[in-house]
Amino acid sequence: MVQRKIATLSVCICVSFLLLTTTSALNFNNKMIAFASSSSDENKCQDSAKKISSSADGHVSGNVCEIGLSRDSPDIKLSAKSGESEKKVNELTGMEFKYQPVSASPNDKVLILTEYQLKQSEVNDVQKSLLDKGWEVTALHNHELFESPFMMYLHAQKSDDLNNALKDIRNTLDKTDCGCT
Repeated sequence: MVQRKIATLSVCICVSFLLLTTTSALNFNNKMIAFASSSSDENKCQDSAKKISSSADGHVSGNVCEIGLSRDSPDIKLSAKSGESEKKVNELTGMEFKYQPVSASPNDKVLILTEYQLKQSEVNDVQKSLLDKGWEVTALHNHELFESPFMMYLHAQKSDDLNNALKDIRNTLDKTDCGCT
């Protein structure tokens, strides 16, 4: 019986905490933040995508701009079962660049999270370029087994002015032979 009361109290405290933090996160100086996307948000996201690459595509989900970009080079293929041909997967395993405003203030400062798709030979140059520009590299991993060539995925993040961050991404992509800028 005592354990049930403690568990119930714990749940109540957790729910209260979540409600308070959610309410305070949504209320900035008594101004509610709208998370619905507008056509101007969509246009800004598409413009941001084009600053990275003419091949990039952006769309808004909530208050997050999600930009996708596929490598044109090399052709990335997955080994198939015996008797089947390999499948080109460039458009299925692309790069991602996502950002959202860091506050409700009118400035253009964003938190941007990236996932670069790189050949192993590109990892060191891209990582060095990002670190030199003040980015934090947070992960390096692969996605697929039996992929040819074997690709690595490098994650990095930064809080900065949107245009500076997009310029950094574009300059970093120039360190690859993705054929996607």
